[in-house]
Amino acid sequence: MLLFSKKIVSVFQNLRFRQVKPMLLHCKTAAFALQNNSFCNAILVLYITFIIYFANILCVFRCTNIP
Repeated sequence: MLLFSKKIVSVFQNLRFRQVKPMLLHCKTAAFALQNNSFCNAILVLYITFIIYFANILCVFRCTNIP
């Protein structure tokens, strides 16, 4: 009897969670998309900064070694 009542409680808890889950996942999906977009923007800025920095170093190196 105790096992049967535990199963009933488990079923009701799962049912309650399944009703709330889609609302939470919708919010999480938007949050993850925003985080991913911010991460991609940060990587892009880092990459562009890296290119500009080394292009300037290369230019200085070429300009100082003119024969």
